[in-house]
Amino acid sequence: MLDQRAWLAASQRDQDAIDNLLGCSEDTSEWIACIAFYKALHLVEALLARDKKRHQNSHVAREKLLKASTRYESIYKHYRPLWRASMVARYLHYENVAVIKLSADHVRSELLDRRLAGLQELVSALI
Repeated sequence: MLDQRAWLAASQRDQDAIDNLLGCSEDTSEWIACIAFYKALHLVEALLARDKKRHQNSHVAREKLLKASTRYESIYKHYRPLWRASMVARYLHYENVAVIKLSADHVRSELLDRRLAGLQELVSALI
């Protein structure tokens, strides 16, 4: 089982990848959406490690844990849209794909600046 530091290091590597992709001249918004979700996942796992919760081996189990706990409910509100966007980016898998926009502007403003930044702030306050 990884400890909090290992999960935080993984989230930093995710951020490094996001920063590199943001500097590309081509549209890499789908990749950024995927990596943003995995950064969120790594931050959540860092918090769970700090809280002595068992590592969640599936996305569904992690989601259930976040939804069920009042401690994590604010985090879940940011986590879920990141997960959904990554599913669209990877698989075009969502009931109403047209509703989910993965334009470069949307990825930056909604996913990075709002959802990921909000989740990171909440996790940082709890760690």
